[in-house]
Amino acid sequence: MSTVADQQQEPTGSSRSSARSTAAAADRLRFHTERRPGCVIVHLGGEIDFTTAEIMREHVTAEAMAHTAPCVVLDMAGVEFCDSSGLGALIAIDKAVRARQGRFVLAQLPEMLRRILNRTGLDGHIESSISVQGAVARHADRPAPRQGPRRKQHS
Repeated sequence: MSTVADQQQEPTGSSRSSARSTAAAADRLRFHTERRPGCVIVHLGGEIDFTTAEIMREHVTAEAMAHTAPCVVLDMAGVEFCDSSGLGALIAIDKAVRARQGRFVLAQLPEMLRRILNRTGLDGHIESSISVQGAVARHADRPAPRQGPRRKQHS
């Protein structure tokens, strides 16, 4: 799995605290990208917070745009924590993928994240699936949804 540190260049002219922050962030977020026909799958592990959310957003968005995949699946099984910065990053990814007429699906949501999405109402805006395989099978070959009714979780 890649880490946040793999995605950043060496800081030039920054303080030691910045370097420590980057190293600390690298220990808290891991990701691995898998490409399948019509679909990009990003497996995440660790914490999505203020120090890691933007890097995750940039990585997932870049992967989706580089491969023009109609389906982007974010495997959340390894996510241990997600704060409001993480939620903001998920919303930004969803908007970027939809703007290109694609589908964005969160798969294997931990209970903690499922509760957060439910309480914030985001479960009605960001699609989810019980499994990565279910997300790929159900969504990779279907046209992108239009803005509309609440989406349910699929297996």
